[in-house]
Amino acid sequence: MAAAYLYEVQGINCMNCVNGIKNHLLKKNISRVHIDLAKGIVKVQTSNHSELEVKGFIQSLGYKTQIYHSEVK
Repeated sequence: MAAAYLYEVQGINCMNCVNGIKNHLLKKNISRVHIDLAKGIVKVQTSNHSELEVKGFIQSLGYKTQIYHSEVK
């Protein structure tokens, strides 16, 4: 079963940022990604990676990332 994770991500300013994050996560086999550009919230569903691994993937792009909520339904 896939787990859902929410992250608060600082620095998401435009659709290029959104697409960059989505493409990077897709390369990590995470295809279920929703990004709220206005709020800077990234929601990810994955059964392949832990919450901390996904956080690290986003941070590797240069964004300050904090876990917002764990195991979101």
